Amino acid sequence: MRMRIAVMFSAVLGAAASSGAWAENKYQYLLDATSRISELTSQSLSPSSEALAKASSEACSALTQLLKDQEFRADLDKMAASDWKTLKERTQIKRDLSLFIAAFLRPEEAALRMAGLKEGTIKEILWSASMFRNSLDDKYNPNRIIMSMDKFRSEVCEGAVALQKLRDEERRLGIVRKWAIRMAGISLIVVDVTVASPTGPVAIGSVAIGAAVASWSE
Repeated sequence: MRMRIAVMFSAVLGAAASSGAWAENKYQYLLDATSRISELTSQSLSPSSEALAKASSEACSALTQLLKDQEFRADLDKMAASDWKTLKERTQIKRDLSLFIAAFLRPEEAALRMAGLKEGTIKEILWSASMFRNSLDDKYNPNRIIMSMDKFRSEVCEGAVALQKLRDEERRLGIVRKWAIRMAGISLIVVDVTVASPTGPVAIGSVAIGAAVASWSE
């Protein structure tokens, strides 16, 4: 049973890849902002205040653009009907670590790579997803996802200005690192609402985990 589920989920992403859905993600601007903020916080122990401010400003712009995009809300709504249909499979994946790795992490790794994200960013996103594994079978609620993301957007956009005035380097970097993790969650969401099967447990589970990561420490 476990192997059958893993194979089935891999097939879902394989079908999306072969259909050409990966050629260009329509939310590429969000994925690019995630990559830049991830690279910045991982490559240097002490990025300049200017670099951190620029990264946070890009994150603000990307989040604002995403939340204004009516297609994004439509994409979220399309998946809502699959919540109860995939609950049993998602609960089983959550309970079984080896199945979680085979049926969720590996397909997601392939999805993120095909979406054009760099290896360092992919590792950070998957690490974040692993930390929130218990959210895999959370109830799918587009309104709650949008509200949580908008709250995060406000935090980033207001913080982007305040960040330039903050003298404490360690605190400044800590804030941006937390934002990088939360951006990783949103990247999970936009990749799967765009390219995965609307009925796939991987896609629904990915959005659930992504939403949990994005709302971390609210």
